Amino acid sequence: AKTEEFYEQVNRLLESSFDSDLLVYVHGANCNFYRATAQGAQVFHYSGHNALVLSFSWPSAENILKYKTDVLHAKKTVPAFARLIELLAYHTKARNINILAYSAGSQVVAPGLAYFRELYPDMPSAELKKKLRIGEVYFAAPDTAFKPFIERYFKFKDIVERTTINYNKKDKVLRLAAFQNRESR
Repeated sequence: AKTEEFYEQVNRLLESSFDSDLLVYVHGANCNFYRATAQGAQVFHYSGHNALVLSFSWPSAENILKYKTDVLHAKKTVPAFARLIELLAYHTKARNINILAYSAGSQVVAPGLAYFRELYPDMPSAELKKKLRIGEVYFAAPDTAFKPFIERYFKFKDIVERTTINYNKKDKVLRLAAFQNRESR
């Protein structure tokens, strides 16, 4: 009953919104639930209050010194993220489900989108794309290993409308992550 009420509320908000898309925000490492929802609220604010934003909060260790724990938690969260996207596509009237992955949130989003090919290996890409209605996937300062990201991208590129990657070559946090993980970010 509570779940149905949630989807009904989302659909009411979509109907009264300037934009009929839904945006799922996925936070980075070193972030707690309150900070993740505040960041999602900032995205809503900077959209001019025209976007319906849902924050997906995965269990971060909330400590930069426990970064490897965050990496492990992000990996374990992939099926839950994919399930959320699938449920939103099934139960809401969103025209598109857009996704904003910030930093280590990319370690949830990229494998989560690639995971759909494992869940539906025989479904044609066009059919899966229509089923999921994923519009823009935006990776902001993606903190993810380069080679696995590219492999995952090729698994999900045909089931999303568009993918954008924004990064800064001089990003000190990503340099630290690359050094710590011994992998290109």
